[in-house]
Amino acid sequence: MKGRVVATLAMAAFAVAGTNAAAPSAGELRRSKLLTLGGSYSLEVGGCGRNNRSFRVFSPRPIDTTRVQAGQVVSGVFFRARERAGRAGWRNVTVSADGLSVEFELFAEGSGSVQTIPGRGRTCVHESPGGIVVDVAAWVLDPRELR
Repeated sequence: MKGRVVATLAMAAFAVAGTNAAAPSAGELRRSKLLTLGGSYSLEVGGCGRNNRSFRVFSPRPIDTTRVQAGQVVSGVFFRARERAGRAGWRNVTVSADGLSVEFELFAEGSGSVQTIPGRGRTCVHESPGGIVVDVAAWVLDPRELR
């Protein structure tokens, strides 16, 4: 029994050492820099309306999806809202498999209430427009990392 315990402990120590050896140290982390991929992607809508639009932004170098920070939409990608009115934002954000593009959808809804007026039909009253303008930034790999 004692021999099995020693053998089991030795195998466990080897497995733990192997796991730690595979993890990159602080000096081996990938080098990347924050780059604005595109700016002023916008969507506007009148009061009582709603709309959405899909975009694809390309990167000159692969996006570093290993960089994880607070405020990111997905790993390695940030959106900076320049303007926002009404209920507006982004959704369905993805990075392509090759890491060279980001796809996303902007949505906006205006506010107001729809009233039916005899002889005039439905109209929007107390309307307020909605919209959003965003810049897209991402951590991209340093060219030295691509070699």
